[in-house]
Amino acid sequence: MDYLTRQLLLELVKMREAQEQQNCAIYAVDGSMIVSEPAVIDKDGMHYGVQFVEKNYGNSPALYLQSEVSSSNNTVKTLPNGTADFTEFKRAADVLCRAADEKSRPVVPGEEGTGITLFPTSQTHPTSDETVSPAPKSNAGLDIIGCLSYADQFKLGRHYTRFCFMSEGRLSDVKKGDVLTPCPINQSAD
Repeated sequence: MDYLTRQLLLELVKMREAQEQQNCAIYAVDGSMIVSEPAVIDKDGMHYGVQFVEKNYGNSPALYLQSEVSSSNNTVKTLPNGTADFTEFKRAADVLCRAADEKSRPVVPGEEGTGITLFPTSQTHPTSDETVSPAPKSNAGLDIIGCLSYADQFKLGRHYTRFCFMSEGRLSDVKKGDVLTPCPINQSAD
């Protein structure tokens, strides 16, 4: 194969990859998270419920969609230089991404995956009722972290959207219908 043919093939591969990236699914949390059940702490831990909207902003379907949501008991540490250290939040989100991946594994040999398909501009309205043990201290806020895991039709591998929402006040102040605000970290869409 001569030099020009090789260069042409390389350019065609680059164009195809760019086209796939431009047309792939982009799946993310749309807007804010709403408290559907206020946090209650008892001997078993903390129980709460949240509702949110997941939306496909991309140009192709999000395949084998799975999501994982949890509350974070992590407190943000301050580093010696005065900046916040969000390492534990990021680590917790990565654990949730791995859990979502596990749920998407094929159940039957020959299948490509397990989960829903969400077409472009479509959305889902999941509700998450969780129990977290041990419960955080009552003066802590309600910090929700999660991960959306999905595949695309181009077989570019799994994609991950990490998210984080938090209450403005303490757990005891959080009421049904309160809107949780996005955290300053752990927001992504792949």
